[in-house]
Amino acid sequence: MSILDRARKLEQKTRLSLLKHARKLEDKIQQRLQGTHVGEEPLEIWRGIAREIESQIQAVKSGHVFPHRQVFVTICATSSARKTALRAAFESPRLEHDIRQLLLSCECSVPADISAGIRFTTQPGSEWKNPVFHVRYSRQAKAVAAEPVKAPPSRVKATLRITSGRATQSTYTLVKDTTFIGRGNATSTPGATHKNDVVFEDSDDPVNASVSRKHARIAYDVEAQSYVLYDESSLRGTSLLRKGRTSKLPAGPRGRRLLPGDQILLGKAVIEFVRTLEK
Repeated sequence: MSILDRARKLEQKTRLSLLKHARKLEDKIQQRLQGTHVGEEPLEIWRGIAREIESQIQAVKSGHVFPHRQVFVTICATSSARKTALRAAFESPRLEHDIRQLLLSCECSVPADISAGIRFTTQPGSEWKNPVFHVRYSRQAKAVAAEPVKAPPSRVKATLRITSGRATQSTYTLVKDTTFIGRGNATSTPGATHKNDVVFEDSDDPVNASVSRKHARIAYDVEAQSYVLYDESSLRGTSLLRKGRTSKLPAGPRGRRLLPGDQILLGKAVIEFVRTLEK
């Protein structure tokens, strides 16, 4: 074989290798653009699960509904150490609570008897949409043994006091399972209209202007009898000022439990959380 033939063969081999790598990169970019790529960190896995669950929400005349009663999540864990870490992040009741809060944040009617289960496997199934996790559903409620009916615990009383910024009220009593906070009464999003419960006036005031139209939400945790603050991917962010220390909340499903005297910072606006132990 001549030097010229060897050079041509090497050039062809190099071109094919570069083309192969380019196609792999193109596939990864396409997956990210389509939202099908899922990382292996717990937060990335949860975001993928959340996208999958949100795809099951159906629009009806009265709003939006989630048609399933049970959610079964299977996660691929190739080692016992990884299984232990993922179990701590997702095992019930955490997973069921996060799914319920996700549906509430989507202004979706949540079945009262919804339940969630999780299991782990070392290999993804052939029907999986991605190699990290798989979600299946059931429209039948989980069968439970009959128990004596217990009266639900009384809701812990709590109020919000506006200390910086102009709102339609100076104080708000928390009476709903989820309380939305933002600028203006409502804002339209594709397929839904979001309504705020704590309403900052929609004005040019620099404090009010720093509050997003859909800024944060406070959810009531019935089991813990406490309130949890979440950031709704606001522009200026949501922070907590507690005993002189300020901490910023991450956007998404991981919230912070509120304690009496906490100062909620919404951009430049400030709300004081006031709770009483009286029931």
